[in-house]
Amino acid sequence: RRRIEGGRTRRYEVPSSFSATTGNVALPVEEISSDEHRLWLIRTPTDVNISNLDGVKISLRGGEQTEVQIGDIGYEFTRKEYHSDTQHLSVLLKEEGGEQLTLASGIFCGMATLTKKALCPEIPKTESPSKRPRLDYSAHE
Repeated sequence: RRRIEGGRTRRYEVPSSFSATTGNVALPVEEISSDEHRLWLIRTPTDVNISNLDGVKISLRGGEQTEVQIGDIGYEFTRKEYHSDTQHLSVLLKEEGGEQLTLASGIFCGMATLTKKALCPEIPKTESPSKRPRLDYSAHE
């Protein structure tokens, strides 16, 4: 993508670590561009199949994070509304059966991150001896 800024042409290249999605788009361009829907960027671990999130209801009432179960694995879902990293991102959608890309208008409402929960083993508590010296009163009889 090229952009002219201050008389200079700037070129943007997609980072090599990014990959194209090949599945169907959940919402048509018209719906993404409407005021009825809010667009979020969701970051997931690389081993998460995002189709497993289809139909998963995530309630964040009263907080910014919650726990989500996908199969046998537990995740923590954290959101940040109006995140600075998403304010300058746009979505390009490929038309069905075509090669043309369409720029969806509007900005991301925020970013959410799905993080795999790791269980830490509990360390058994050992009774520690008192640090106070014990007084022996037997000599005072």
